[in-house]
Amino acid sequence: MACKFHHVTLSVYDFEKSVKFYKEVLGLKQATTWMMGDVPAIMFRMDDGGHIEIFGNGTSEEESNPRWVRIALEVEDVDAIYEKSLEYGAETLRPPGDIMVAGDGFQKIHCVFIKCPGGGVMQLFEYK
Repeated sequence: MACKFHHVTLSVYDFEKSVKFYKEVLGLKQATTWMMGDVPAIMFRMDDGGHIEIFGNGTSEEESNPRWVRIALEVEDVDAIYEKSLEYGAETLRPPGDIMVAGDGFQKIHCVFIKCPGGGVMQLFEYK
């Protein structure tokens, strides 16, 4: 049986800020929008065929032990997207830098961790 990634869902406390960030900073394309009662929702299509779904019913309260810690996105230019994300209100959790990650051996990546405007934590990385 084949298993392919389709989407991840995030509930945010500021839907409009989040939509603007995902469209204008990350350049994601809107696949569809809808309402679930009075809760707005949007699905973004990523270049690799995966999707990010956002619901506007989140909270700004910190979770002590969240089930999902962050979303990690591979991008072409971490530093450029990081600078643009700051202009849109993102907060730095870990500044850009190089680290070694495990996989088939070890590989260097350049990455940054940010708190997204509107809610959620994101790691942006590129392979070196």
